[in-house]
Amino acid sequence: MKKTLLIYLLLILPALFLLSSCSKESSELTTPETLGIHQPGVLDSTSSNFHGKFFVQKNMKFTDCQKCHGKTLDGGVTNAKACSDCHPLATIHLNLTGVQDSTSSNFHGRYLLQHSLSDCGQCHGQNFAGGSSSPSCIKCHDAISVHKPALLDSTSADFHGKFVLKNKFTQCQSCHGQNFAGGISSPSCATCHQSIDVHKDGIADSTSANFHGKYQFKNGFADCSSCHGANFGGGIQSPSCTTCHSTITVHKAGIVDANSPDFHGKSNLINDFSGCQTCHGNNFQGGVNSPSCANCHKSIDVHKTGIIDVNSPNFHGKYKLKDGLADCSQCHGASFTGGTQSPSCTTCHSTIDVHKSGIIDPSSPNFHGKYPLKNGFTECKTCHGDNFAGGNNSVACTTCHSTITVHKDGIVTPSSPNFHGNFLKATGWNINACASCHSNTFSGGTQSPSCKTSGCHTSAQGPAACNTCHGDFNNPSQIAPPKDLDGNTVTTSPGVGAHTKHLAAFANGGSLACSECHTVPSDVNSTGHLGSDGKAEINFGTFSNKLGGSSYDFTTNKCANTYCHGNFEFKKSDASSSTAQLQYTSDKMVGNNRSPVWTSSSGSETKCSSCHGVDDAHPSPIGHIPYTIDQCVWCHSGVVDASGTILDPTKHINGKVNAFGTKARK
Repeated sequence: MKKTLLIYLLLILPALFLLSSCSKESSELTTPETLGIHQPGVLDSTSSNFHGKFFVQKNMKFTDCQKCHGKTLDGGVTNAKACSDCHPLATIHLNLTGVQDSTSSNFHGRYLLQHSLSDCGQCHGQNFAGGSSSPSCIKCHDAISVHKPALLDSTSADFHGKFVLKNKFTQCQSCHGQNFAGGISSPSCATCHQSIDVHKDGIADSTSANFHGKYQFKNGFADCSSCHGANFGGGIQSPSCTTCHSTITVHKAGIVDANSPDFHGKSNLINDFSGCQTCHGNNFQGGVNSPSCANCHKSIDVHKTGIIDVNSPNFHGKYKLKDGLADCSQCHGASFTGGTQSPSCTTCHSTIDVHKSGIIDPSSPNFHGKYPLKNGFTECKTCHGDNFAGGNNSVACTTCHSTITVHKDGIVTPSSPNFHGNFLKATGWNINACASCHSNTFSGGTQSPSCKTSGCHTSAQGPAACNTCHGDFNNPSQIAPPKDLDGNTVTTSPGVGAHTKHLAAFANGGSLACSECHTVPSDVNSTGHLGSDGKAEINFGTFSNKLGGSSYDFTTNKCANTYCHGNFEFKKSDASSSTAQLQYTSDKMVGNNRSPVWTSSSGSETKCSSCHGVDDAHPSPIGHIPYTIDQCVWCHSGVVDASGTILDPTKHINGKVNAFGTKARK
């Protein structure tokens, strides 16, 4: 009996202890049974008795649940079901102090780092707008509803790129971090969007340190196009880049491939190069994200305001091209007729297309001499200079065409200071330089007119004829002055002097050949013909220099020791008969050897006594029996009459003695 009583006591005492414990805990917490939460449908979210709805209605806290479900909500002493079986994140709500404080160790963001937002949706709603027992997450996280299962699937309707952000990226930054590098609970956006951290305050302000133009993109424009669109026309949450960058759509695969349809040279610029300069720099030297255009287009920086204004310091004609016109042809076309975004150069430079390979090679079909100028040399002058001395980018034409500067207004007008005859004189009568374009026969070239058919130079030799420079320009047979090289016609000018009397108009003697005073050139360029002093060289011939020693003094303009003016002798021993010898008073007859003044027009140089005799009344040479002027006819009847007039000029001053009628001797 005693043993049976002991056994009962051992069973009853623990039970009393447990009852005592339950009574104590019950005094501290309101029992769930008292609240009536555990009704049919407590786990049915569609039931009015669903515990989530009851929880809110009774203003319960998670501490109320802990009574039975345990301190960590993983089941309690009453064998209540563990909350974490359905709510993996239930433990986050155990300590509400600091749950919304980002600096607290209890901050919900720190907890979520190890879990999924889908766990939150159970109570806070699938769109996180709040549930029967949980507040709306949207109050703090405007864009949290973007987080759906297909968030990263670009083909899904739930793709985050299709979600409209209400407050732009500030909504994302609250969890993903200010630089989008990830937060306490959110992955780094940069994993897919490598340059997303460009989106900061000041992104569109060029004066800001955060200006997107100062940001170095990781993968170039590919970083932008993922959100702003393949054509940068904007996306659901990204504005169109073309609002500011009108030509940004040029940046496609193949942009630098000339064979690609996406080659930038085939893209039509909307605002000329200004659209490029915003990123590539005012001088196209490149920017933070844009390469230097000068890598391929060495002279692209010529494109500035004032490029076509001749008065502007930015005028393209004042710009030094790096590789000549080859720099221009890249965009303006091989024939400079323009490209997709470059105007035709021929609008102003109608003959610019002459500049091709072989331009200075006479054997090439592209030789510039074979190219017909449309407006004469005026087109060349725009770049090569008014005097063809060259420009910033154009070589001097005078290197090859030394006389090209003659081509000015008035070139064919004799009264003009620009008359080509004046130019030739000033440049030493370099007719050869004319032939380089007007042809060797001066019949004209591709762009140069014929000098012969112009009504100016009518002789077969064209401007190379003697009378072009001296003599009668309109009479090719009169090649000696007047006029002289300076255009003088008076005999007092040394260039004119007594040319006419010596060659054509002297009544007392035969005409002299040019060769009696000058070496006659075979053509205009013969050695010795053209001198730098503008004076004709005097080289006396065999007749005028019969006894040798003939000379001319350019200072006094006098001849000396010429046969024509009395430097002669006839020896008695050479007389053909004894009768002739009777006329000698010495062993020879000699003249007065006068030194006449070439420019004199007084007539004193042509009197009989100027060459032989004492005076005009007594003209007999020294060594001749003296006779008066009326007696000369006795022996020289075929030459002179009784008055002393020369009857036959060919028999006077001809190097012979014409006596006794028609007889003559040396």
